[in-house]
Amino acid sequence: MATTQIYIGGIPASAGDRWVLRERALDIYAHLRQANQPAPTVALLNVAAGPSSAGVDLLLLRPRALLAGTLRTFDGPIEALPGRPWRGLGGATPPLPGPSPLDVARAARDAVALRLRDPLDRWGVPRAPRILGAVVLFPAIHPDSRISLDIDDHRQGLKVLGLDELAGVAAMVSSGVELTEEQMRAVAEHVFGGRLWVDGGRMLFDLAPARFALRLLDGERAGEAVPLPEGETVVGRRRTARRYERRVAIGGDDLISSDHALLLCGDDEAVRLRDTSKNGTWIVRSDGQEQHLRGAEQVLAPGAVLRMGVTRMRLERLND
Repeated sequence: MATTQIYIGGIPASAGDRWVLRERALDIYAHLRQANQPAPTVALLNVAAGPSSAGVDLLLLRPRALLAGTLRTFDGPIEALPGRPWRGLGGATPPLPGPSPLDVARAARDAVALRLRDPLDRWGVPRAPRILGAVVLFPAIHPDSRISLDIDDHRQGLKVLGLDELAGVAAMVSSGVELTEEQMRAVAEHVFGGRLWVDGGRMLFDLAPARFALRLLDGERAGEAVPLPEGETVVGRRRTARRYERRVAIGGDDLISSDHALLLCGDDEAVRLRDTSKNGTWIVRSDGQEQHLRGAEQVLAPGAVLRMGVTRMRLERLND
């Protein structure tokens, strides 16, 4: 199978934005891998293409194709017709906020083209390739959407497509170049400043370091401190993660549910616990008394001791 690599340009400042970027990047990687195409693919996300550009969400490089554009998620079907604002369908249909996604994709395409117009002899990259500008909808275009582009949009190489169509479109389009895998990596890393993030299915670094850990006090993993990455971590008896789930698996305690609780780490100095279990979670107070939490959410400070089933665990701040 040909290599598929994901590069990250800029890392967002907020935990929420980092979480979105992580999910989108892994979704793109999964779709490109599932396509099982023979040509290598390099995808670069969240890159500043120039001082006047608002940024490029996605730059996709294949030996004969370059695609630059914006990534969007809409709840429900949309209407995107030539010369009209984009609207959500169903009920009242006010224009969707912000600039037209097609205009954003056009700006991203032009910013990438301008950067690649500079002399790139050092990397052996052909000059002035034809770049496709795209609006990529996650996870797909809703079947009830009404989307139509005018003839000028088509002539300018602008597209609206779902994530599920990305690999197929990239395989069909031709940018008039013939890039080697080394040249594609040079464009992502040296021309646009990307950092290799996923290579061969391995995630090489976290978008932000873990600031908290869950130290297990009982059971077969007693004494182990498990770092809690940003976003959601599932604690429970089930050992196998689903999709991109991060989890702490606890065995040997039948009173713990398969998915007992969620621990949510954001930008602040606390962690939110959301109980999703049958029996509930106990929070041990400093006086030794236990607070029973069931089907509810509680903010935890470092040092808090939890009990799930008969297994205790303590929330700790890393590097304290």
